Amino acid sequence: MLNVTVKMHNLQELIRKVYLNGLINDAVLMFKDNRMKIEAIGMEDEQGVVDQTLTIDVNYPCEVTEGGNVAINGIGTLLSNLELFERDDIVQLSISAKNELVVVRTTPSQVLTYDLADIQFIKTYSTGLKTIFGAPIKIVKLDGKEKLIAFDTTVVVDGQKLKEHAKKVSAIKATSVPIRVIGGKLITDIKGEISGLTREVEGVTSASGNSGSTFKGDILTIFNHGIGTATLRFSEGSPIHVHFEHESMTADYLLQVFVER
Repeated sequence: MLNVTVKMHNLQELIRKVYLNGLINDAVLMFKDNRMKIEAIGMEDEQGVVDQTLTIDVNYPCEVTEGGNVAINGIGTLLSNLELFERDDIVQLSISAKNELVVVRTTPSQVLTYDLADIQFIKTYSTGLKTIFGAPIKIVKLDGKEKLIAFDTTVVVDGQKLKEHAKKVSAIKATSVPIRVIGGKLITDIKGEISGLTREVEGVTSASGNSGSTFKGDILTIFNHGIGTATLRFSEGSPIHVHFEHESMTADYLLQVFVER
């Protein structure tokens, strides 16, 4: 039913880039065509309501002999369990008759089992909406109708520099994060309860357009998981598309603009 070989580091990073320190708690892992990926729509609050302000598509390589979907409750707990393995371990994934994800390392022998959920209870798994990332982004509804999200500002930046920038800016503890591009520079301008910070992002390799939008503080959590090359796309008052690419891995995030409640 599932027969997959994967490098533990890739599996850990796939989940880490979706979990985002707790922004996404449940997800469906999909294994097909020698890729493993997670598509998730929305953040679930304590009442179980999914707000659909964040869309994620993270994609890593693996070796798929027999594919399938794996529904995970508590991906943060699974991530902690997977850290019992070494990052360079090569493991085999399968599903037991008890509906458990089985993770096997041959040498030295180690077997981890994790109880799986029913896919219908994973609220971030969308069956009625499909987001196809690109420039522009295409949103396809169940009835086949399509909506395009186009952008007029694009910035390409070193992912590590973006990560370092997020760590600095996060110290202000702001709930909203205004981001703008002026003259080829990516600028974050935030205000906390008692302090503020305006800071340029280092490592910008190219930029086109001039615009700005304000996003939820969650954007810094996304930035903080940066790797490889980061491409940011947005328009005045529009959602932001963040695309990370490194070797054979991709991670895409679409975050809606900040709405004060």
